[in-house]
Amino acid sequence: MNNYNLNSYNNQALDSHVSGVMKRVYVKMFLAMIVTALAAWACTVIPGIGMFLATHSWVY
Repeated sequence: MNNYNLNSYNNQALDSHVSGVMKRVYVKMFLAMIVTALAAWACTVIPGIGMFLATHSWVY
């Protein structure tokens, strides 16, 4: 008895669904890395941002 395929998906449909979900996850991770890179770049180029983050208590 196959207890692993209790839902109505067949293997190909399940693979397609998982592939779509993983694609969305990786796109979101890529966009988050771009935002992180831009924030790091801004902190190195504009010294005021680093001083603001280092001197204000609400950051910690």
